[in-house]
Amino acid sequence: MGTDSNAITIHELLHDRSIYQMPLFQRRYQWSEALELSKFWEDLSSVLDDEVDISFLGAIVLQIEREGSAKRSRIYTVIDGQQRITTFYLFICAIVDYAYRNGYKDTANDLVKQYLSSSLSAEQGDAKLIPTFQDNSNFNEVIKSIDGLQINLLPDTGMNDGPMILAFLYFAEVLESTLSQVSEEDRECELERLFTTLLERMEVVQIVLDKSHNANEVFDRLNTAGRPLGTIDLVRNELFQTVSESYEKARQLYSKKWEPFEKSFESKLSDLKASERAKVIDGFSFRMLWCI
Repeated sequence: MGTDSNAITIHELLHDRSIYQMPLFQRRYQWSEALELSKFWEDLSSVLDDEVDISFLGAIVLQIEREGSAKRSRIYTVIDGQQRITTFYLFICAIVDYAYRNGYKDTANDLVKQYLSSSLSAEQGDAKLIPTFQDNSNFNEVIKSIDGLQINLLPDTGMNDGPMILAFLYFAEVLESTLSQVSEEDRECELERLFTTLLERMEVVQIVLDKSHNANEVFDRLNTAGRPLGTIDLVRNELFQTVSESYEKARQLYSKKWEPFEKSFESKLSDLKASERAKVIDGFSFRMLWCI
């Protein structure tokens, strides 16, 4: 069993011919402005202001799902670090949006080509990020909101609104507020300084596992701390392990069975407060787990 680990910049992480796919057992994107997003912006600001040389953002654990070739990117399954990688991607989306809206088309196109989508012939225009099924529609809303961005949309699954679009909007507002303080003639240079700092002076430790590791087991062990897994997450994990070898089978299972079940369940509990709804779902899911 082998692993490979090293500290890399966000540029090195996303610039490579790689696609990052969230595994079947991952929860949806959850970072919020009040907690993680504002802290991420504070970390970036501290580097922009030269208070620190490099900002370390934690570890990302990957597993090679498919080796790359001349026509196709390597696909990594993101065992741990979904929230970080998705945040990097959404922040670059916000930078691209700002660039397009302010007439910096070449800058926007360069960022899209290098960090947001594949330019290889067999996957032209495919996003370098494949979120969980629960986030597909939310991810599509981000892409569609950027006038000028040409990235292939994903099959619509999950909710249209949610933390992804909220994170994108938060970063869009932060950029607008920050760059409005700079004279118009210096704005493009300041934008370039900002995204260069993000890409070259913020680092993660990348750990790459080989196929001999059990991805679900690694994920469970890594997530014993932090935001706890709910019982509904455990049920989903167990269910989707039965189709873990086929992304298409998993997508069909999600769109035809799991998503309708979740929507029906939530609609029947819509009158309850969020905390009460979570308790009911957790209790029902616990009984489901015993039946699996």
